[in-house]
Amino acid sequence: MLLLFPFVILLNCFLIQLAHLFVCHQVMQYAAFCAARSVLVADIDPQALPAGTDWVSKTADPEANRAVRATWQICSLLEMIGPQVGVEWRKLPIRFKKEGYEDLSATPKYRYSDNDRAKTFLRHLYVNLQGGDDNDEVRVGILYDTYLAVPFANRIIYNAFKNAGRASSADLRVQLAQSCTVVRPWK
Repeated sequence: MLLLFPFVILLNCFLIQLAHLFVCHQVMQYAAFCAARSVLVADIDPQALPAGTDWVSKTADPEANRAVRATWQICSLLEMIGPQVGVEWRKLPIRFKKEGYEDLSATPKYRYSDNDRAKTFLRHLYVNLQGGDDNDEVRVGILYDTYLAVPFANRIIYNAFKNAGRASSADLRVQLAQSCTVVRPWK
């Protein structure tokens, strides 16, 4: 029985890491949906940005920036479990009043900063504004590098991604891809 204990621990590490990858898959699916929805309601000319344009490099355009910011905000959930080197936590002092909140320095509260690392690890955000038979679909594709945090299992899974050409060379990050298509409810 004692000889099986290391194998049980290793199996548990694999299950936890695979559950983490499943959570990453779900978060990225929602991030792709949020990006597609923000593009759907934005005032963007379909001819201005042709299909295949990487919107991460187009963040100067305020309308295109909506999709990138929506993706950053959702993918920042994945960065909370990554290595915390260089993460900036912003102190937000809040004081409670009878009527509501007041921004004074009474009791400090913390939140993850807007300047988070999700911007660093969002590799590509591709948007196709004209898709489908009637050109009424918005298609979004995301490439994101996520961190494998579980010991033992992360190295083996990282090597599998590396052999497939979808791993970062810097640390234990693997590249995940996700896409979403949303149909315009109006013409």
